Amino acid sequence: MIIGIDVGAYLTKGVLIENDKIIKKFSIVTDEKAKSALKTLKILLDKRLDSVRAIGISGGGSRKIKRDLLGLPTVTVNEIQAIGLGGLMLSKRKEALIVNAGTGTAIVAAYE
Repeated sequence: MIIGIDVGAYLTKGVLIENDKIIKKFSIVTDEKAKSALKTLKILLDKRLDSVRAIGISGGGSRKIKRDLLGLPTVTVNEIQAIGLGGLMLSKRKEALIVNAGTGTAIVAAYE
């Protein structure tokens, strides 16, 4: 399983993916960046710590997280790449124009 966490200015969002399928997702209002990421992670894990291969963290708040979370390998992911690759995965396309309309809006040309 892989976990993705986006620590944004207003919301912290997380997703648990297994075999290219979304198993669970969760979001909360961002309070303190690292605490919000950790809370999101714990809710997504739901006692499945051994099954997680990696955690990818993105968003403006990801800069505040300087260590692995719960002893799991944690990698900071470029937000534009995360938007593009996530959009391709969800759309099941090899290329697409992905629009992310959140606190900050991005339009990303994505290619596999």
